[in-house]
Amino acid sequence: MEASVDGTWVISESVWHGPISGTLTGHDAKAFCIAIEKGREHTAIRLLAQAYDKDDMGFARYLDIESSSWGTISY
Repeated sequence: MEASVDGTWVISESVWHGPISGTLTGHDAKAFCIAIEKGREHTAIRLLAQAYDKDDMGFARYLDIESSSWGTISY
């Protein structure tokens, strides 16, 4: 499943504006859909961030989801 969302992302002490997108498969895709259906956007964003940061460059690890903001999640 392809998903994306545009937002303002707080990563450690940096702020980044722009879209994140990724491909979710298997258990992650199922968990993403369930999170969206149950209104748990924070969980869905965390899964999408991990898919976006598939090479583990630190985006997902250091993302401060509580301080970030985003628009509508597309999938």
